[in-house]
Amino acid sequence: ACFFDSYQGTFMAEYAATKGIKKAYVLYNNDEDYSKGLKDAFVETAQAKSVAVDTAAYTKQDKTFDAFWVPIIAGGYDCVYVPDYYENVYNILKTGYEKGYKGVCYGCDGWDGLITQAGPNDDISFLENCYYTNQFFSDSENINVKTFVEKYQNKYNEIPSTFAALGYDAVYIAIQAIEKAGSLEYEEVINALETSVFSNLVTSIDSFSFDDGNPLKDAFIITFKDGKEVEAIN
Repeated sequence: ACFFDSYQGTFMAEYAATKGIKKAYVLYNNDEDYSKGLKDAFVETAQAKSVAVDTAAYTKQDKTFDAFWVPIIAGGYDCVYVPDYYENVYNILKTGYEKGYKGVCYGCDGWDGLITQAGPNDDISFLENCYYTNQFFSDSENINVKTFVEKYQNKYNEIPSTFAALGYDAVYIAIQAIEKAGSLEYEEVINALETSVFSNLVTSIDSFSFDDGNPLKDAFIITFKDGKEVEAIN
């Protein structure tokens, strides 16, 4: 049910280009294949869209990020792409905006949970300049999403995470493929997975098919408003 990591990097680079970004900086985690793969996809697509890109890498040894922001702020970049998990990302973003960065920051589904890293006295208004791609948005007005979230909350007393939503969709993708195949035979189900269109799911508003195992669906763009996550208006 999960789209390829590289797709997110491509999607966000295309999104940035539509927002008039001309000069981007990518700050990525050199110890994570996830982060490096997203960086590569973003850079390739951004450059193809005539966006100038510079990059820098940090590692798990880096605990503070002040030095990384010096060339970013001095360089006048329109955006910073930070493809990593929320534990690192919150400190990176908070540091940058405290040091005076004024532009936007973009990220990936590893940012899911970012807002939970804020301390009780943190001013998180800087997050309103931040956007990330995700597989799922729990406050969507789509009836399938609303129904899923309500049932999940009733059973588990919490908002479903992206992982919960992807697990839910994976089951129903399998069900739809089996129904299309009219069989439980392996090859017939695989053929149905490869050739069918899947609908009425929660990690995609529109119907989608697969291309070499990658679900062809749009990412959600999530941002922040008044301390809460909201879906960005594309």
